[in-house]
Amino acid sequence: MELEFTNWYNLSEMAARRSFERTLGKFQGNLNRPVAVLTAFRQDYDLKTNRQANEKLKNLLKTFGLSFYKVIGAGQKPDKENPIADEKSFIVQPIDQSMPEEEFLNTIRSVLYSPTGDGSTAHAQWGALVKLPNVKKAFLLHHEEPEPTSPEDYKHMQKLGKSARPARGKAMDIWHKDEKFPVEPDNYFTQMLHGPKASDTMKGAADLKREKPPGRRFTISKTRFF
Repeated sequence: MELEFTNWYNLSEMAARRSFERTLGKFQGNLNRPVAVLTAFRQDYDLKTNRQANEKLKNLLKTFGLSFYKVIGAGQKPDKENPIADEKSFIVQPIDQSMPEEEFLNTIRSVLYSPTGDGSTAHAQWGALVKLPNVKKAFLLHHEEPEPTSPEDYKHMQKLGKSARPARGKAMDIWHKDEKFPVEPDNYFTQMLHGPKASDTMKGAADLKREKPPGRRFTISKTRFF
């Protein structure tokens, strides 16, 4: 069957939107398996070296029986003069739905400690975002030392929120039951690489300076709004 370009484009857009909703669903409601967002990128290495480390990370994830796809992990400071810092990252889940949560956590700890899988800790990470089916809130699994000395150092769980929602890039006011709630921009979020671009409500001041419009974004929420 051949599709005209307009039909193909519309189908692609629909698939991309469904993909974003499925991604949100991985952090919402009744999960059937754990999920994490992580990377091998480090700010003290150049882009080429970081990309090579991420390629090694992909091979490592496969050896652990984990599925993954690419996203961008990003952060922005409330100060409008500070640009958005982003890192090529992966959304990761076990292929086998029966993998125990503790096994998944220990696997993520090992990957964070040596993301390239070759015994080197040069690309050791501070932490990863994790959501478990039997834990209500998503959390940052991280270490608190200047540099980790073993996978066991990743024992701190900083709670974030119960579910994912579209990110907000601007400060705004929300009205609810005749009360006004000021809402601050999300400092940390995950950005899709493909599909529809971010709506204006997802964009911050720094986005206006970027040549390429950002993809749709989500963050882990502590609030019921949005």
